[in-house]
Amino acid sequence: MCKLVEPKILPFARDVEYDDIEFYTIDVERVDDVALLPEEVSSLPSFLLYSGGELQEIVSIVSDKRPGRALAKAISRVYYGKQATTASSRD
Repeated sequence: MCKLVEPKILPFARDVEYDDIEFYTIDVERVDDVALLPEEVSSLPSFLLYSGGELQEIVSIVSDKRPGRALAKAISRVYYGKQATTASSRD
């Protein structure tokens, strides 16, 4: 994971609010076949949100100055069916 983004994103995996969500990372510098990523992934770092085994949303944060907020909003949309209304303290 990008060293600049990692401290903003890892707290999601540890947050009890997201206990029902599984978080995984892929180090594309160590994976032989990056082609296994969906073709919609156009930049890194990106977050792929799946529900029921289906890709629901891709969050690309390569130029996002507030990656924690962008990810929190996407998680709220995909997994909880609502818009995030509070600012993320992870930014």
